[in-house]
Amino acid sequence: MSGERESGQPIRHAPRGRILVVDDEPHVRVVIKRMLEGAGHDCTAASDGQDAWEVLQREAFDLVLSDIMMPRLSGVDLLGKIKGRFAEVAVVMVTALDDRSTAISALEKGAYGYIIKPFEENELVITVAGALERQRLTVLSNRYQKELEAQVEERTQHMRRAQEEIVFRLLAASRFRDEETGAHLRRMAQYAAALS
Repeated sequence: MSGERESGQPIRHAPRGRILVVDDEPHVRVVIKRMLEGAGHDCTAASDGQDAWEVLQREAFDLVLSDIMMPRLSGVDLLGKIKGRFAEVAVVMVTALDDRSTAISALEKGAYGYIIKPFEENELVITVAGALERQRLTVLSNRYQKELEAQVEERTQHMRRAQEEIVFRLLAASRFRDEETGAHLRRMAQYAAALS
């Protein structure tokens, strides 16, 4: 009962991630989309890699769940394009092909996961949750790295300005000192001349 409202309706949790589901088989797209939406994700579907690439140009996503074998643009080619342009978007590959070398290749190219059809709903939901968490941590790490770089740059500029200020003050002090020393020497010369 904790997951239901008083009216008996299930409580809808806020979307956990924005996901683009890519598969050239319409019924597979519908099933995957339904499973992920049931887990609280906000999903959009694309019919193949080319369609997905066009959608990615217009909308932002946290994760792309893509079939590998598709017409026009394969899932592996789509993965390469995503990593080249949208590096922070997580990609999970889905395929009926149980091929170790393909899986390793996809992971080496930046895929966050690899699921073999047919799969259980829990396997899909857990893999997606893990990929989204890894993606979230990657985004946080990248932001933290950029903030650190900005702070280092700011402090470096501050130190450079402070060093320049010290050099200018030392130059000014040396000019003042030289003029004072020069005037003192002239006075001593005049006193010596007067005494002689």
